[in-house]
Amino acid sequence: MEKTQHSTRFLYLIDHTAGVLGFGVATTPIKRLHDYSEHSGGVPQQFYQLYYGPKTDIDALETYIKNEWLPYIQVRNGKHRQEWLNPEHNKTPQELEQLVDDKIIGHPMQDVKKLIDRYTPFKLSYSDISKANLNHDPDKYLQKII
Repeated sequence: MEKTQHSTRFLYLIDHTAGVLGFGVATTPIKRLHDYSEHSGGVPQQFYQLYYGPKTDIDALETYIKNEWLPYIQVRNGKHRQEWLNPEHNKTPQELEQLVDDKIIGHPMQDVKKLIDRYTPFKLSYSDISKANLNHDPDKYLQKII
């Protein structure tokens, strides 16, 4: 992946230790994952998968998940949709990853990559995975979705 002039972001898929599958967008995945761990009483969390690419593509992927899986998304207080899937639908992290991969391939979103298997699930200890390092040496951390 070449350096680009646009801003980049991360799309994460989280399989929370509480048994709830979710997704979201972050500019700094370590910080976002730390927030999840803190809100879980200090129980370490991890992202099932992490995607990296142009902000416009990452935001489009998040919107795509919300639209495609609308019936599975939890609703709070009868009106607020969350970025958590209702566990009663038994959706798996693998299904969510396949949904995202298929969209990337079919769109196509050539500049969106995901972490190589060595770094999944993404953990707090992977602090070297940052925008600067991904832009400097993308092949060390990222793989093309095929």
